[in-house]
Amino acid sequence: STTQYEIYDTSAGNPITDPSTQGSMVINLNSDYPNVAFAATYQVEFNSLGAPVIGGGGSVTLGNGTESKSFSLTSNTGLINLP
Repeated sequence: STTQYEIYDTSAGNPITDPSTQGSMVINLNSDYPNVAFAATYQVEFNSLGAPVIGGGGSVTLGNGTESKSFSLTSNTGLINLP
């Protein structure tokens, strides 16, 4: 969604277990960062080596209504670039 993301294995909608809480690994931005949201819905998947197999070459934008910040994810490497 625009205000949360999940870390999953195999398929979206099947989050992994959070080792610290034993609950689902779903991160809600509103809990820690009020008024921050993703500008759109993104899906990024990585292979076992940490290289993106979906979403590489794209960028993710977070915003609070007045300001926004984007970062890009380099294809084949998983490197995140913060401008």
